[in-house]
Amino acid sequence: MNSLLQGFGRLQKLINRILAFLLGLMMLVVFLQIFTRYVVFHSIPWSEELSRFLFVGLIVMGMNIGISKNMLVRIDILDGYLGKRTKQAVEMVRLLIGFFMNVAFAYSCMDMVKIGKLQRSPAMQIPMHYMYMVVMAGFILASISVLLKMAEETIQWREEGK
Repeated sequence: MNSLLQGFGRLQKLINRILAFLLGLMMLVVFLQIFTRYVVFHSIPWSEELSRFLFVGLIVMGMNIGISKNMLVRIDILDGYLGKRTKQAVEMVRLLIGFFMNVAFAYSCMDMVKIGKLQRSPAMQIPMHYMYMVVMAGFILASISVLLKMAEETIQWREEGK
């Protein structure tokens, strides 16, 4: 289990570096578009599309990191009123729901990848299945992250019970 967690941790470090690069690239593209639009008075036709693709990539590829580090937005007012065991059970239900939702989204992306082979993006003319594959990979990584989180929670509960 520890080797699996370490391997996934290394993958997440690589994804973090990629996300940092993509964020910098998105900021550069948006700045370039603003500069050319308001200083040169000429708009770059592909910049909006590229920044949108980069934004979607940042979101879906960063989900697994947010799940692993408990950085997702949640309303935890109910958790304050629950007992320790009930709180743990509610957390496991949340993780199960998250897992099944991520798997469902990843599965539905498979059809989008097939359809995307027939489409090209309007401005940049890249095949859309590349973008759909990134979205599917993000949901698959999020599913793995939720599974590992469930395993960590289970191990932690067992150690507390001893």
